[in-house]
Order: sequence, then structure tokens, then C-alpha cells
Amino acid sequence: MAGCFDAVLVGIGTWQTATSKIPGSEAVVEGLDLLRKVREGKKVRVTDSVVVIGGGNVAVDVAMTALRCGAEKVTMACLESREEMPAFEWEIEEAVEEGVELLPGWGPGKIVRDGASVKQVELVQCTSVFDDSGAFCPMFGSDKLVVDADQVILAIGQATNLDFAAGKTDLEVVGGMIKADPATQATPAAGLYAGGDAATKAPGTPGTIIEAIAAGRRAASAIDQALGGSGDIDEQLWTGTAPDVASYVGRRDAGFAVIPRVEYAKLPVEERKGNFDEVGQCFSEEEAVAEAKRCLPCDLELKLAPNGSGPAA
Repeated sequence: MAGCFDAVLVGIGTWQTATSKIPGSEAVVEGLDLLRKVREGKKVRVTDSVVVIGGGNVAVDVAMTALRCGAEKVTMACLESREEMPAFEWEIEEAVEEGVELLPGWGPGKIVRDGASVKQVELVQCTSVFDDSGAFCPMFGSDKLVVDADQVILAIGQATNLDFAAGKTDLEVVGGMIKADPATQATPAAGLYAGGDAATKAPGTPGTIIEAIAAGRRAASAIDQALGGSGDIDEQLWTGTAPDVASYVGRRDAGFAVIPRVEYAKLPVEERKGNFDEVGQCFSEEEAVAEAKRCLPCDLELKLAPNGSGPAA
């Protein structure tokens, strides 16, 4: 349905798998596409020996999904060293626990095929991922490693589909993202705003859910002002009467600020293959209470030690 609007906010995200131009890449499977099909309950084809290219959370999810879909061997190869891998540490550890083999510090050189069938992946040693300024600038050595595989799944990042912007001269694209004012999310195109992963951000700003929400609020305020409003979008979520909390003094167990996190039970590794049953199990009542006691309401009892080094005893 077509319509005429005074302002539009574009928040289309990065739902496409970033592509690669390595020789033979036309035979790869896109990681996001695989995850999407599995989530929708569709049948996916996973072979016995799978190589996943990438070292982020999506790559880890793809690797463990491949195991659950029937792969006998899954190998993850990524440019980053083990310490630099961008995936959450707990996810990496869980993948290794389930049998995923890690090959950090190796980038894809080419995919060896026999006709349409994948036979091997030739990897090239990555000596460094970032330059001195911290910009992505991978450098490679001469060492090579050949890994047997009959399927390659690509999970090296995500990209935004900006086909709708083709031919629009007043919409500027920078590094695959829509250029937007970081203070208002306004683009050079009149009445058009952009936010989230699809829009440019201030240097060093991560692409997180919180940042996307913040961008949406900045855009909402700017749009409200542009349409004649005050720009004040703050809301009061609750206007009721506060309960009686006089009896609660906010006391915490001694040392509560340094109590370690309660470890939750996990589904045994041998029971995870071939299904998508929940791996993390629920806390028992006692464990839930113990975990709740780690709460850090700094306005109640947590104070810095006199030297400012940490919580007081």
C-alpha cells in the first residue's frame, strides 16, 4: 500500500550473509540462510564433513547447528587468533565441548571442487587481522593448510540489502551502510532517517541491540521536532502508588559483590546431537536464590573501598 509520509525511519538491519570472492565460493552455503531454514523448520542438507568459515557468534551457531543436523565432523576456520575471535567465549567453549574443531589464524584461500562437489578447502595462514590503527586489514603468510570437506558454510559477517536505494542520489552509502547523522539519525535525503545496523555509527560504536534502541529514540525525538513537536519522547511507565518498603533495608550478604556466578546444569553432550533441545537447564530454587543474592544495587550497599580499587568488604 503506497502512502505519503513526512518522515520515514529505515531500520532494515543486516540480514544478508557477507559474501566472499575466493575461488570456488559459488559452491558455499550461506550461514544465515542455513540458520533461517532450520528456524523455520525446513529441511536442510548438511554433509558429513563441514568447514565453517568465520569466528563470530553466527559462525559458532552455524557450526553447532550443523552437528545437530547430522554432520559427523565440523571445523571452524577464522582469520582471528583464538584470543581475538569475536564470538562469546562461552559459546566457543560450548562448541569445542560438542566436538567442533577450531582453526584460528587461518583464512580461506580457495575451495577445491570436483565438478559441483566440494572436496577440500585450502586455507592460508593469517599473520595479523588489524593494522596499527585497529582497522580491519588482514595480512597473510606463505603457510597453507588443506582441509578435507564436502560442504563449506560461510559466516564471515552480515550485510545490508540496499537495493531500494539504487539510483537515489540524495541517499549516501558509506561502507555498505546508510550515512546518518549520529545525533539525529537524519540522512541527506529530506525526511528520511536511518538507524540500527543499517546506518553509520560514531567511530568505535558497537552494533548492539542497545545501540539500535538508542538510535531509534534519537530518531523519534528528531522526527518529532521536525514535525513541530517538542522532541520530548520520555515516557512515564508507571504512575501508581509505591508499595510499603519501609521494612526492607537493602542488606546484602557480606562479600555479595564478588560472589561467583552460579553454574547452571547443562544437557549432556551425548544428548545434544540430532536435536535442538535446550542445553542450559533451569536453576533449582536454591540456586535461583543464591544467584539473586549477587544483585548489585549500587545505591543500597555497594561502595568503593577508600582507595577506590573496588567494593568495600
